[in-house]
Amino acid sequence: MQEIVQVAWQHPPASGRSVRGWQVELAAPTDRADEFRILDAMGRPMLLVVFRGTSRTQNFKSALVDGRSQVLTIGEGGVTAVFSKAGAEVG
Repeated sequence: MQEIVQVAWQHPPASGRSVRGWQVELAAPTDRADEFRILDAMGRPMLLVVFRGTSRTQNFKSALVDGRSQVLTIGEGGVTAVFSKAGAEVG
């Protein structure tokens, strides 16, 4: 159902320290899910962090807009992506 794409980016841009960012991109049709979360091996949700300039937001779920997430970081240990639409799990 879904395709997950790895991308590289800088965080924060002024620091010059390189980290890995991730972006989720759904294959067509992209309206099958409107958010996702990542679970660890014990089934616990992982914290997802989005950086914008010098600020950051974090949450246990992330929106999908037109089938794509923002670029985000995920801690070590994420093993399962869970997709939802209108609050109901879809995959």
